[in-house]
Amino acid sequence: MVRRGREHDGAARQGRLTAWEALRPVCRAARSVEIAHAMDTDVVCPIDIGASRSYTIHIAGTAGEHMRFFNGVLPLLAFMVAGCSPQNYLVYHPRSYSFSLSQLSSAVHPIAFSTQQGLQRAFYVLPRSGRLDTLWVFFPGNGSAALNWLAWTDRYPDAGTGFLLIDYPGYGFSKGSPSAESILEVSERAFAQLALNLRSDQDQLWSKTSVLGHSLGAATALQFAARHAPQRVVLVSPFTSLEAIGKRILGAWVGPLINNEYDNLVRMKELENRKVSLHIVHGSADEVVPVDFGRELSQKFPWADYQEVNGAHHNDIFELGRTTILRSMGTSATDSS
Repeated sequence: MVRRGREHDGAARQGRLTAWEALRPVCRAARSVEIAHAMDTDVVCPIDIGASRSYTIHIAGTAGEHMRFFNGVLPLLAFMVAGCSPQNYLVYHPRSYSFSLSQLSSAVHPIAFSTQQGLQRAFYVLPRSGRLDTLWVFFPGNGSAALNWLAWTDRYPDAGTGFLLIDYPGYGFSKGSPSAESILEVSERAFAQLALNLRSDQDQLWSKTSVLGHSLGAATALQFAARHAPQRVVLVSPFTSLEAIGKRILGAWVGPLINNEYDNLVRMKELENRKVSLHIVHGSADEVVPVDFGRELSQKFPWADYQEVNGAHHNDIFELGRTTILRSMGTSATDSS
């Protein structure tokens, strides 16, 4: 189908955005692909795999009769040609910051610590009141980073709430490579270091701690929560398992390629008999993690509170669903002044 240094004609029109998102790390023309895809025009997408080898795929912008190529074969080809793990490109999209630590507000304290991945940094947002009554640990999605939460925390109505913002290895200012294991280690070490910085006993700090995660962050939050049973857990746009979302995005063929390191069904089962207030919030129009996943979790675990935000997509749910999410967090929807 694809020849080195040559072109392949495939035809597609309305592919799922998630297929394009999966290609972004290996296709440097991803933005051009996305634009041409929307405009139904042709695009040339180079896949660079080293100084001596490159492949070029020519995608014809005709009617969508070869969708399987775009949603299945093309992503797999890109991963295999690049000689990299398909799972890493599907699951993790590291982001760095374009500013220095010295530019952070005085209300945001970097937390430095080391893991097997190297030097890591998380961030502690001080409560506006100066007294920590509640601590929320926030876990971002796979294409976000810890400090992206500041737009949310700055408007949080409860002045006695502080926030521990987790960055995954390879994200932000942190070194290393992300995985379920390395992210859990970072989460544990960040919490322990915060307790040390606050001169607080960890058990005492846990008594006032809740966790929230979005998308992939719902899975990383759950694995952290399952180890400790915090006061409250809020899952925004969660999937059921990594294998299930992989199959939904790219097709059944992807199953054997995925190490199902995130299984939210198993983690929720582990929390079922503990005194944890668990809340699920999902947008009805989520185009990345379809609402069916949130509904399935709700059906299998009826003890969890489930709220659906009508018309909310994957990346606007924190605006369109702000009131719902705040209520799930146990606070009012009144913005801070």
